[in-house]
Amino acid sequence: MGISHSCPAQVAKLAKFFKVLRVLKFFKMNQDSPVGEMLEELTASKTLQAGFKFFSIIGRTAMLAHLMACFMAASGAGFLETYAPVRDDDDADSWGMMRRYLAGFYWAITTMSTVGYGDVTPASDGERAYAIAAMIIGGGFYGYVVAQAASMVTAADAKSSSYQEKMDQIAAWLTHHQFPTSLKRKIRRYYRAFYKHRTALDEKAIIEDLDPGLQQEIAEGLLESSVRANELVQALPRGTLYKMVSVLRIVSAAKGEVIVEEGATTYSCFIVKKGAVVANTERRGRIACLRAGASFNELAGVGVAHTSDISAEAIVSTELYLMQADAFLDDFDNFPDIIAKLQAQAAEMQKNRLAIWLKVAERQSTIEDTVSPSPQSAKEGRRWSLSSATPKSVLGSLASVTSTAA
Repeated sequence: MGISHSCPAQVAKLAKFFKVLRVLKFFKMNQDSPVGEMLEELTASKTLQAGFKFFSIIGRTAMLAHLMACFMAASGAGFLETYAPVRDDDDADSWGMMRRYLAGFYWAITTMSTVGYGDVTPASDGERAYAIAAMIIGGGFYGYVVAQAASMVTAADAKSSSYQEKMDQIAAWLTHHQFPTSLKRKIRRYYRAFYKHRTALDEKAIIEDLDPGLQQEIAEGLLESSVRANELVQALPRGTLYKMVSVLRIVSAAKGEVIVEEGATTYSCFIVKKGAVVANTERRGRIACLRAGASFNELAGVGVAHTSDISAEAIVSTELYLMQADAFLDDFDNFPDIIAKLQAQAAEMQKNRLAIWLKVAERQSTIEDTVSPSPQSAKEGRRWSLSSATPKSVLGSLASVTSTAA
């Protein structure tokens, strides 16, 4: 009889077990389904993760306090005997189970939180031995709770914490070198603007772990369309645009601020993101007005030239993409053919614009033009990204680059 009654129960338990397995298999198979992706996005939320961790800590604290209260009752009745007279109430032996449990739970929480009011104290050696063990375990758990709370606050915004860490390092560096106050403010202002548009996280490592298709989509989403329309950027083979995300960084220039001076040593190329920049030469004066998508000093940015042939000044508050030669050459170190292609493209861009400048210079002494970011505008001679007051030296540099690329 016993066997006949137990078999159906065992079969029912086994059926429930296989039912759970089927449910788990269903969720595993549907991780890529819309519902599965929605659940994954939901669980990836920082707020939800913090909520789960918070309730997990509360649950573990309650469980440990429950066990400590139960073991307190098992260690002896002295705890409650010393506690009852303080309340001027009936003897603890006459208390109900719930009241005794609540007193033990209260003692456990005060012990774990290291508050220790002292109103519940052990009366025997066994109780004192247990109290010592409870204080060690409770104190260790309290340290765990504090550490978890700190990690929750830190993980609430990884970008902000990384940003603050970077700014603290910069502040310590500035203090160590005792820079003038005005220079300190400029450096801090630069980094605030830098991290406003760029995360303090290791973005390069994150993007490089993606497959080529996702890398291209990320690059197209992060880089402005006007920048992607620049001839130098367009010369990149498809699938390598993502490298420009780490090569290009945004800098800002206030109205009237000189970005680069003619004849100054430079290893940077600039692409206007928004705003406007006027290009000047000492000999010809104002020669071009550069707007979104226009660039200048391309040869310096690709590591060919090291001198600026123009002076560039922001005529309104302007943001520019900065491409430094060392960053470009380092990131494309494994692609020498791409480096050569972009160097040839930079030379061709400068050569074409120089020819346009010389042609227009025959008709007027001061050239003023407005730049359009479209490639078609460049063909029509409306896009000006670099001009020179010394055509012979520039043409010599262009000839050497073109022959090297060839």
